[in-house]
Amino acid sequence: MQGAVTDCIVSDGGSGCHDKGQLLDPMELIREAPAGPIAIFVLVVFGFIALAYFIGGKRVLKFNLSETLREDTML
Repeated sequence: MQGAVTDCIVSDGGSGCHDKGQLLDPMELIREAPAGPIAIFVLVVFGFIALAYFIGGKRVLKFNLSETLREDTML
């Protein structure tokens, strides 16, 4: 499977991948896909997004909303 993908990218810059991709068995791709690293990557991305929301929410909740809207500044 790896040879077909590498062939496709190297031979014509990826423009003909759709032609060779039809020859691949989807179950072979699912069996060979690195599920562990993909799952870890997805969890890390969601973790950083959650951390950003947490830090942003914590920062916003420090302000008095009515005072902040009256002054039109938010530091």
